[in-house]
Amino acid sequence: MNRNFTNELQFLAEANPMEDTLRAMGYRAVTAKNTERYYAALQPPYFGLHQSMFDMKYSSEEFLRKLCSVLGVGESSLNNVVAAVKADLEAKRVAFKPYLWVDTQFVRTSEPVFVLAAMEGHRHLMLRDDLWRYPLAIQLEEAQEAVCSHWHDTFGELPVWGTIDAYLFFYAEERAYVLAPTGEVVGRYDGGRPSQAKMSIGVDKLIN
Repeated sequence: MNRNFTNELQFLAEANPMEDTLRAMGYRAVTAKNTERYYAALQPPYFGLHQSMFDMKYSSEEFLRKLCSVLGVGESSLNNVVAAVKADLEAKRVAFKPYLWVDTQFVRTSEPVFVLAAMEGHRHLMLRDDLWRYPLAIQLEEAQEAVCSHWHDTFGELPVWGTIDAYLFFYAEERAYVLAPTGEVVGRYDGGRPSQAKMSIGVDKLIN
Protein backbone atom coordinates (compact mmCIF):
# COMPACT_ATOMS: atom_id res chain seq x y z
CA MET A 1 0.00 0.00 0.00
CA ASN A 2 2.80 2.42 0.89
CA ARG A 3 4.54 1.58 -2.37
CA ASN A 4 1.48 2.50 -4.46
CA PHE A 5 0.99 5.69 -2.48
CA THR A 6 4.68 6.58 -2.82
CA ASN A 7 4.65 5.98 -6.56
CA GLU A 8 1.53 8.09 -7.06
CA LEU A 9 2.77 10.91 -4.84
CA GLN A 10 6.20 11.10 -6.42
CA PHE A 11 4.85 10.77 -9.98
CA LEU A 12 2.45 13.66 -9.47
CA ALA A 13 5.13 15.73 -7.76
CA GLU A 14 7.47 15.27 -10.70
CA ALA A 15 4.71 16.28 -13.10
CA ASN A 16 4.15 19.60 -11.33
CA PRO A 17 6.81 22.25 -10.68
CA MET A 18 7.56 22.50 -6.97
CA GLU A 19 7.20 26.29 -7.02
CA ASP A 20 3.67 26.05 -8.43
CA THR A 21 2.71 23.37 -5.93
CA LEU A 22 3.93 25.37 -2.94
CA ARG A 23 2.10 28.47 -4.12
CA ALA A 24 -1.07 26.43 -4.58
CA MET A 25 -0.62 25.30 -0.99
CA GLY A 26 -0.77 28.94 0.12
CA TYR A 27 2.89 29.89 0.33
CA ARG A 28 3.63 33.31 -1.14
CA ALA A 29 7.28 32.52 -1.69
CA VAL A 30 9.46 29.45 -2.04
CA THR A 31 11.84 29.34 0.93
CA ALA A 32 14.47 26.97 2.20
CA LYS A 33 12.10 25.84 4.95
CA ASN A 34 9.07 25.00 2.86
CA THR A 35 11.31 23.43 0.23
CA GLU A 36 12.77 21.17 2.92
CA ARG A 37 9.27 20.24 4.10
CA TYR A 38 8.19 19.55 0.51
CA TYR A 39 10.97 17.06 -0.13
CA ALA A 40 10.57 15.46 3.30
CA ALA A 41 6.87 14.85 2.57
CA LEU A 42 7.78 12.91 -0.56
CA GLN A 43 10.07 10.46 1.21
CA PRO A 44 8.91 7.09 2.55
CA PRO A 45 8.47 5.54 4.98
CA TYR A 46 7.30 8.48 7.10
CA PHE A 47 6.57 11.23 4.54
CA GLY A 48 7.73 13.90 6.97
CA LEU A 49 5.31 12.83 9.70
CA HIS A 50 8.16 11.88 12.03
CA GLN A 51 9.55 15.41 12.04
CA SER A 52 8.27 18.23 14.23
CA MET A 53 7.93 20.87 11.53
CA PHE A 54 5.62 23.84 11.90
CA ASP A 55 5.70 27.10 9.97
CA MET A 56 2.61 28.93 11.26
CA LYS A 57 0.66 27.44 8.36
CA TYR A 58 0.75 23.64 8.58
CA SER A 59 1.74 20.92 11.01
CA SER A 60 3.56 17.95 9.49
CA GLU A 61 0.33 16.05 8.87
CA GLU A 62 -1.48 19.13 7.58
CA PHE A 63 1.38 19.82 5.18
CA LEU A 64 1.24 16.31 3.76
CA ARG A 65 -2.55 16.42 3.44
CA LYS A 66 -2.50 19.78 1.68
CA LEU A 67 0.28 18.64 -0.64
CA CYS A 68 -1.68 15.54 -1.58
CA SER A 69 -4.82 17.60 -2.11
CA VAL A 70 -3.03 20.02 -4.44
CA LEU A 71 -1.37 17.20 -6.39
CA GLY A 72 -4.54 15.12 -6.58
CA VAL A 73 -3.44 12.10 -4.57
CA GLY A 74 -6.37 9.91 -3.51
CA GLU A 75 -7.62 10.73 -0.02
CA SER A 76 -8.38 7.12 0.87
CA SER A 77 -4.82 5.93 0.25
CA LEU A 78 -3.51 9.00 2.08
CA ASN A 79 -5.65 8.22 5.14
CA ASN A 80 -4.40 4.63 5.17
CA VAL A 81 -0.77 5.71 4.99
CA VAL A 82 -1.15 8.37 7.69
CA ALA A 83 -2.79 5.84 10.01
CA ALA A 84 -0.06 3.26 9.33
CA VAL A 85 2.74 5.77 9.88
CA LYS A 86 1.22 7.00 13.13
CA ALA A 87 0.86 3.43 14.40
CA ASP A 88 4.47 2.66 13.50
CA LEU A 89 5.79 5.82 15.16
CA GLU A 90 3.83 5.03 18.31
CA ALA A 91 5.18 1.47 18.35
CA LYS A 92 8.68 2.89 18.00
CA ARG A 93 8.08 5.39 20.80
CA VAL A 94 6.98 2.80 23.36
CA ALA A 95 9.33 0.00 22.30
CA PHE A 96 12.24 -0.94 24.53
CA LYS A 97 15.44 -0.06 22.70
CA PRO A 98 18.10 -2.77 23.25
CA TYR A 99 21.46 -1.55 24.49
CA LEU A 100 24.76 -2.72 25.96
CA TRP A 101 26.06 -1.81 29.40
CA VAL A 102 29.79 -2.15 29.95
CA ASP A 103 30.58 -3.62 33.36
CA THR A 104 34.00 -2.87 34.83
CA GLN A 105 33.17 -3.69 38.46
CA PHE A 106 33.89 -0.03 39.11
CA VAL A 107 33.78 1.12 42.74
CA ARG A 108 33.89 4.83 43.34
CA THR A 109 36.56 6.14 45.67
CA SER A 110 37.59 9.76 45.24
CA GLU A 111 36.46 10.42 41.65
CA PRO A 112 34.38 13.62 41.30
CA VAL A 113 30.85 12.89 40.12
CA PHE A 114 31.12 15.49 37.34
CA VAL A 115 33.98 13.44 35.88
CA LEU A 116 31.98 10.21 36.13
CA ALA A 117 28.92 11.86 34.60
CA ALA A 118 30.99 13.13 31.70
CA MET A 119 32.31 9.62 31.07
CA GLU A 120 28.96 7.86 31.47
CA GLY A 121 28.46 7.47 27.75
CA HIS A 122 31.45 5.14 27.58
CA ARG A 123 29.52 2.53 29.57
CA HIS A 124 26.16 2.86 27.81
CA LEU A 125 26.35 1.61 24.22
CA MET A 126 23.32 2.03 22.00
CA LEU A 127 22.68 -0.45 19.23
CA ARG A 128 21.04 0.38 15.91
CA ASP A 129 17.80 2.27 16.18
CA ASP A 130 15.50 -0.35 14.63
CA LEU A 131 16.96 -3.43 16.31
CA TRP A 132 13.90 -3.72 18.57
CA ARG A 133 11.87 -4.77 15.53
CA TYR A 134 13.83 -8.00 15.13
CA PRO A 135 13.58 -11.37 16.93
CA LEU A 136 15.66 -11.74 20.08
CA ALA A 137 18.02 -14.19 18.39
CA ILE A 138 19.00 -11.56 15.82
CA GLN A 139 19.27 -8.88 18.50
CA LEU A 140 21.61 -11.09 20.51
CA GLU A 141 23.75 -11.85 17.47
CA GLU A 142 24.22 -8.16 16.71
CA ALA A 143 24.94 -7.43 20.36
CA GLN A 144 27.65 -10.10 20.36
CA GLU A 145 29.22 -8.59 17.25
CA ALA A 146 29.11 -5.14 18.87
CA VAL A 147 30.79 -6.50 21.99
CA CYS A 148 33.66 -8.03 20.03
CA SER A 149 34.12 -4.81 18.06
CA HIS A 150 34.02 -2.64 21.16
CA TRP A 151 36.49 -4.83 23.03
CA HIS A 152 38.87 -4.72 20.09
CA ASP A 153 38.56 -0.94 19.69
CA THR A 154 39.08 -0.19 23.39
CA PHE A 155 41.67 -2.91 24.10
CA GLY A 156 39.43 -3.90 27.01
CA GLU A 157 39.91 -0.64 28.92
CA LEU A 158 37.64 2.35 29.51
CA PRO A 159 38.91 5.74 30.68
CA VAL A 160 38.14 6.22 34.37
CA TRP A 161 36.00 3.07 34.60
CA GLY A 162 38.88 0.63 34.17
CA THR A 163 39.18 -2.89 32.77
CA ILE A 164 36.11 -4.32 31.09
CA ASP A 165 34.83 -7.36 32.95
CA ALA A 166 31.67 -8.16 30.98
CA TYR A 167 28.83 -6.65 28.97
CA LEU A 168 25.14 -6.66 29.83
CA PHE A 169 22.89 -6.86 26.80
CA PHE A 170 19.54 -5.41 27.88
CA TYR A 171 16.81 -6.68 25.57
CA ALA A 172 13.91 -5.69 27.89
CA GLU A 173 13.32 -3.80 31.12
CA GLU A 174 15.33 -5.54 33.86
CA ARG A 175 16.24 -8.42 31.52
CA ALA A 176 19.72 -8.90 30.14
CA TYR A 177 22.21 -11.46 28.92
CA VAL A 178 25.70 -11.30 30.40
CA LEU A 179 28.26 -11.42 27.62
CA ALA A 180 31.96 -12.10 27.96
CA PRO A 181 34.32 -9.78 26.07
CA THR A 182 34.46 -12.52 23.43
CA GLY A 183 30.71 -12.16 22.89
CA GLU A 184 29.91 -15.50 24.51
CA VAL A 185 26.75 -15.64 26.63
CA VAL A 186 27.88 -16.47 30.17
CA GLY A 187 24.75 -15.76 32.16
CA ARG A 188 21.57 -13.76 32.68
CA TYR A 189 20.93 -10.59 34.61
CA ASP A 190 17.53 -9.83 36.10
CA GLY A 191 17.15 -6.52 37.87
CA GLY A 192 17.25 -2.77 37.53
CA ARG A 193 19.78 -0.81 35.57
CA PRO A 194 23.31 -0.68 36.96
CA SER A 195 24.41 2.49 38.74
CA GLN A 196 24.71 5.67 36.73
CA ALA A 197 26.74 8.73 37.52
CA LYS A 198 24.57 11.83 37.22
CA MET A 199 24.88 15.46 38.16
CA SER A 200 22.23 17.25 40.18
CA ILE A 201 22.05 20.95 40.91
CA GLY A 202 24.23 21.69 43.92
CA VAL A 203 24.58 18.04 44.89
CA ASP A 204 27.07 15.38 43.76
CA LYS A 205 25.80 11.86 44.09
CA LEU A 206 25.94 8.41 42.54
CA ILE A 207 22.45 7.00 42.10
CA ASN A 208 21.00 3.69 40.97
